[in-house]
Parts: sequence; structure tokens; C-alpha cells
Amino acid sequence: MYQLIFLLALLGPQQQSEASQGDRASWFRACVVQCPQDLCPLKASEDSSDRRELSADSRSIRGHETASLSTPSSKRRSRPLLNPNAAPLDPNWINPDPWMALMQWDCISECKYKCMVEYSATLKKMNLPTVKFYGKWPFTRVLGVQELFSSLASFLNGVPHGVYFFTPSLRRKYAGPRSHYMRIPLYVHSVIAMNSWLWSTVFHARDVPFTEACDYFFA
Repeated sequence: MYQLIFLLALLGPQQQSEASQGDRASWFRACVVQCPQDLCPLKASEDSSDRRELSADSRSIRGHETASLSTPSSKRRSRPLLNPNAAPLDPNWINPDPWMALMQWDCISECKYKCMVEYSATLKKMNLPTVKFYGKWPFTRVLGVQELFSSLASFLNGVPHGVYFFTPSLRRKYAGPRSHYMRIPLYVHSVIAMNSWLWSTVFHARDVPFTEACDYFFA
């Protein structure tokens, strides 16, 4: 009976997932389209460092927010960000800051972060509620790390497993002699746990498709 219900749930109609309210906002989407053209064009002019600041009129943002909240969910699907008149972008652009470069903050991810920060700051000034972007609350990166405390917590969760794995005296104490039947299972468990918390640490430090996949597969 339970197997039948589970099968029907899998085969039944599924509601299309929606984007978060922040990255659905018209101003944010326009910002993400325009920002790469100013930040990392393929043929940057000499005055490219004086790129135009992307800002929004408070009334315009309030209008976008009202429209977003009042529009039925079926009409608020996230659409691809396309700009037919866009100039080619520099595929090798990386944030020049050493820590940002180490964490691979490229052109698109840099623009999404800048637009998120500016949009969230504007909402705060207007006393509007904070919204999520791509399923996550706004964050402040530290040395290129997106979620510092979550990443640190994941690392600390993996430390006890690493201590057990690399300390023979602890293995002898808790798993007994080599002939004990629990020695190998505990040893394997520590390896699996270290791998899981490692990728959780990396994912919270920098959320990209590869680290997300590793976190989901190994966690």
C-alpha cells in the first residue's frame, strides 16, 4: 500500500519550482544583465574603471516589489536573462583581489553578489522585508567565503572524525583489538564522515554547481 502511494506521488503532476523573490525582482534581473557589460567587457575602454553605478529609484523598486507580490505565481516564473545587444564578455575575468580570485569569483558571480547587496540595502532603507536570492538569504562574504559561520560549523563537525581517523590510540581505545568486529566499520565511518563534512565546508564557502553537487552526493 505504502509503495503504491509513493509511486503515485512520484508519477503525479509536479508543481513547477519557482525562483526566490529577490532574483525574480525586475530591478535585480536588469542589474544582473547590465553589470557584466560594465564590469568585464571583452574590449574594455580606458575609462572602464569609471563604470556606471547601478542604482534604482525607490519608487521604481517599490513598484517592482508590489507587482511581484501581487502577480499570480503561475505568471512569476523565472525567465532567462537575455540581452540581445550585449557585448562579448571577457571569459577570463576574475576578481583581482587575491582572496576573491582564490575563491573563483568570476564576472557573473561578482555581478550577482553586487546586485544582491545593493538591492538588499535599498529594501532596508525603504523598510521593506528582506528577500531571498536563489533560495538563500543575503550574505556578506568574508575573504571570498559566502557563508563563513556555516562553513566553519561544517569544518568543526568533521574534526572529531578526523581526530579519530589519524589517532591510532583512539582507534584502539574505542574499537578494541584488530580482531574486533567493529574496528573496520568505525574506521570506514570516519572516512565517510570526513568526506561528507569536507564537501559541506567547501559548499558553504563557495556555492557553485560543482560544490553543490558534491555536497548533495556525499552529505
